[in-house]
Amino acid sequence: MAGSGEQERERQFMAHINAQSPLEIIIRGHLWIESSLIRLIEEVLPYPKALDLARQSFPQKVSLAVGLGLLQEEYVTAYLKLNSLRNRVAHDLFSAITEEEQEELLHALGPKLRFMSGVDREERRDEPFPEPLRAAIMTLLVELEGVRETVIKRREEMAALHKRVEELRQRSQTRPPN
Repeated sequence: MAGSGEQERERQFMAHINAQSPLEIIIRGHLWIESSLIRLIEEVLPYPKALDLARQSFPQKVSLAVGLGLLQEEYVTAYLKLNSLRNRVAHDLFSAITEEEQEELLHALGPKLRFMSGVDREERRDEPFPEPLRAAIMTLLVELEGVRETVIKRREEMAALHKRVEELRQRSQTRPPN
């Protein structure tokens, strides 16, 4: 997250993810991840409004992101595990997130995302519940935002290359023949 708008978005995310209740962490984290998933998909679709992504289910959005080459297939399990946890607690007033469910989400991260989360680092191994849960959700969000930043950067690079080609074409047309 780079610009001032993105810094504000990051500040808001941190305020939400720092909730004390694991239930809030799951619900708010899921909302942030779904929002980021939509933003990412919209970056590559020429006509994103034609799909009305807000009306698509979370698993459909994940599948679309994989199909567009935006999300690695090995990460799907983690996103869908978060979604199933969110669905469970969102539809049961008396539910709670357990440490066992936290471990299931951490396991679903797989080796790459788990490494990125830092939950296995020596100094983090004994962190109390729900800190690893928070780290898992942060990792999922950072992954999506990183891909989105890469997509934007590539588009800007392609635009710059296009501009350079156009400049060269114009120079070649104004050059007198030999």
